[in-house]
Amino acid sequence: MFDTIVIILSLAAAIVSAGAAVYAVWQVSRLRRSDEWRAVLSDIAKANNAANLLEQRVGAIEGDLSKLPTNADIARVEGAIRAVRGEVHDAKNGVDRIEKLLMERALGPGNRV
Repeated sequence: MFDTIVIILSLAAAIVSAGAAVYAVWQVSRLRRSDEWRAVLSDIAKANNAANLLEQRVGAIEGDLSKLPTNADIARVEGAIRAVRGEVHDAKNGVDRIEKLLMERALGPGNRV
């Protein structure tokens, strides 16, 4: 008796599963013929286009970023600026000494300005 009930329930479950599968296929085929399905496909295409454009923009940004100076490049430029600043300071000191010497000679005894 118990075996008969199990067999009947198994058969009923198989029939219900087959019916659910047939119903799902029918609903999908009906949906695919509808305007709603076409709208979904259109939205998917738009999303794909937007994703492709975004990917292109990210690629362009990555290319631009690769052209920017690195921290090492900036450090080299800063070092060069410090060196030039030191040379300019030394040159200014020399010019000041020469100016002082010329002023002393020009304003020395017997010279009028």
